[in-house]
Amino acid sequence: MSDPYAFGSLAPADMPSQQPALQDANVIALLRQAMARNPAMGASQAFMGAVAPHLADPATYGPRPAPTMEPNEAGKVPTADPRMLGGAADVGSLLGLGIGGPGATGAKIGAVAVGRAMRDPALWHGLSMVKLPRPISEMSSGRLVQQAPTAERLISPEALEGGILLPGLGDRSAVGGSLTHVGETPLQTPVPLQGGHGYMAENSPTGQVWASAKQVISTMANRAKMLSEREGAPVYLPYTAMGERAVDFSHHMSDTLADMVGSAGVSRAQAKAFNEKMLAPSTDFKADPNFPGVMSKNLREYLASSPGAIRNKFAKLMDTREMQQAGFPSVAEARFAVTDPRLLHEPTGAAGMSISRLDPNVVGPSAHRTYNTGIGGEYLGGFGQSVPKEVMYPNIIDAYRKQGYRPDQYDYLMGRGAAPVFQKADPQWLEGIMKYLRGQGR
Repeated sequence: MSDPYAFGSLAPADMPSQQPALQDANVIALLRQAMARNPAMGASQAFMGAVAPHLADPATYGPRPAPTMEPNEAGKVPTADPRMLGGAADVGSLLGLGIGGPGATGAKIGAVAVGRAMRDPALWHGLSMVKLPRPISEMSSGRLVQQAPTAERLISPEALEGGILLPGLGDRSAVGGSLTHVGETPLQTPVPLQGGHGYMAENSPTGQVWASAKQVISTMANRAKMLSEREGAPVYLPYTAMGERAVDFSHHMSDTLADMVGSAGVSRAQAKAFNEKMLAPSTDFKADPNFPGVMSKNLREYLASSPGAIRNKFAKLMDTREMQQAGFPSVAEARFAVTDPRLLHEPTGAAGMSISRLDPNVVGPSAHRTYNTGIGGEYLGGFGQSVPKEVMYPNIIDAYRKQGYRPDQYDYLMGRGAAPVFQKADPQWLEGIMKYLRGQGR
């Protein structure tokens, strides 16, 4: 649910400028218009917001997710998604726009004739850093549900007015029943789906609304107590989505992949290569000297009992071009299978699918397979959709902006608990979020 290692470094990517010839004058015009409307916008944000929608029809693959930061992925903060295009280049230099300012340095984007060398958007998504084996629209999963899931409720933002919002950063895993199939691949041992945002509704009857590592829950409880006493107001915990690959930290992915690899037909040589990389340190991950081997009968339980960083390394290593070409299971399809479908295309930081009132005085063991400590409270409901972080937490985002941070760094800052850590649900907040929801047809 709540991964304390879900985001990368603040250091910008140091990418050399290249200047391939661009034939499409319309692309340049769109970029110039976007930058003129908002001079503070980085070039890559201008591209993704103003140009990319004209290059592919989102109806064919769902809305394009915002760039996300994931654990230990080269320690870079993306300012655009290089997977969507060819090579990498600085957009400002690429187009000769003379763009300066904080958004331009290190902006990465495709460098091959935009509009003609565009990668197939149906086969690239935040679920994976490599090309998808099939479009998301063709992916599937099977689930065994032994009892009806706890019903979710709809609430209005008006129910939160006067309170304090403390972002509940969590992965996108689904809740309810057990995963039995990933695509056409049956699992020998079904994987319990525990959430995720749905953990709130599912576990509220037991008195718990969130689970994480003991240290994370302790920090959350202390903050909730402090804010409640200082502000004289209730503290609410809105589920706030981490990146699409943050679920790698949890048992949802390690259980699933450990099961799938047994029937993947991986050769001994390929397994040996995987094991050697797990046993050795790399630029992104520490060594795991105790790794039992990818074909070990004890792999599932070993990973479940290991620190989240080991599970994360296991999934990220398998989700490389080398390992995917070697025949290892599709990590993208496994992520799809364990993800709540309503969160597949949401930008990182989107919030409001589930919201609870916290009781920081209730902290104790959790029944979650990954996260051993829970915090008490009452599940209130959700908005029936996700709300962008800029709308849900405007004061937090505005504070980051005033401190000189770029928009592509906001997810990292929220994940690290950079001040301010809360949002007041005051009349101004209510007006903004109600306006947004009305615009969405609510």
